[in-house]
Amino acid sequence: MEGTNTENKFVPDASAILSIILPDEAHLTKSKKILKLLDNPKNKFIAPHLLKYEVANGLRSALIQKRITKSLYNRLNKGLLKLPIIYR
Repeated sequence: MEGTNTENKFVPDASAILSIILPDEAHLTKSKKILKLLDNPKNKFIAPHLLKYEVANGLRSALIQKRITKSLYNRLNKGLLKLPIIYR
């Protein structure tokens, strides 16, 4: 059909993003589903700018809890900016 929008739009929250980037949560079914959605170019992820800060806070908490190392914390923070999320 002409004019049909085949894009799917999603608004991820911090827990969803943390579940795919934290190594001790990567095995979860929720994480695998989110990764599949991210891999599909027809899907658009849109979030407020605040999401970056919420995820950074979650990473900081993981660091304090010794779930991740300082090196991994730095890599994940940088990698967060590379996720295909449109911030508004």
